[in-house]
Amino acid sequence: DIQADIDKLQAYGATQEQKSQELGQRMEAAMQEKNKAEIDKLFKELKDFVEKSNKELRAIELKSSEVNELREKMIENSLISIEMSEVVIQTDPEKLDIEKVKPLQEKAMKAQQELITLSQAIYAKIEGANSAAAQGAETAAPSAEAANTETAPVEAAQ
Repeated sequence: DIQADIDKLQAYGATQEQKSQELGQRMEAAMQEKNKAEIDKLFKELKDFVEKSNKELRAIELKSSEVNELREKMIENSLISIEMSEVVIQTDPEKLDIEKVKPLQEKAMKAQQELITLSQAIYAKIEGANSAAAQGAETAAPSAEAANTETAPVEAAQ
């Protein structure tokens, strides 16, 4: 169940990453040009994209509580990122109060670390299950090739 759920999140994450790249490039260009109107328009587009993405992410049917917890942490991370971006984008760079941004940065770093920790725990569980299955297969049929114990990294969490 865990591997199947991770596969679902990874597939979804890959498609969302592709969709967001073009928007990110447009946002970067607008920021370099210091085009406030375009930045505001693109930020609204970004917020809408994240909102839709999180809604779709919540709709993915998952069986494992571990991957469900990972999904919730992914959503939390995206919301914190939007909150931080909003503060930075809505404030004149020369008037940006670092003390206002600092708690958000700390919150974002903590949430990111929790996401990494969850991903590592899930990956370890998958590896453990695959290793046990491989050992069981070797015991049952010593001449058979060991089961493939490689799994894709938990990229959906990034």
